Amino acid sequence: MYKVVSITYPLRRISFYAAGFLSVASLLFYVYFISQAVSAAVKTAEADKEIAAFSRELTALETAYIEKKSSITAELAKQLGFQESENPEFISRKALSEGLSLGAGI
Repeated sequence: MYKVVSITYPLRRISFYAAGFLSVASLLFYVYFISQAVSAAVKTAEADKEIAAFSRELTALETAYIEKKSSITAELAKQLGFQESENPEFISRKALSEGLSLGAGI
């Protein structure tokens, strides 16, 4: 009678499953990183919109500040009760480099 001999290739089976697992894992990583890139792009766009809004608000505040600053005059200060000092005192400041050297005042 004839004998049936089956030839098995265990390395081929392991290689097939490993390749399948790597393919599925690669696909999952691809989808994950694409979603992260889209999320980062959306957050960047939102941050740009917020920066633009803050910039507009800052510009409006700076304009109001300049208008108010230019409206203050010496006459207005005198009307509000301020007086010019008759004997102004000025404070001189040493250069910062002198305060940092080892030989200054030790």
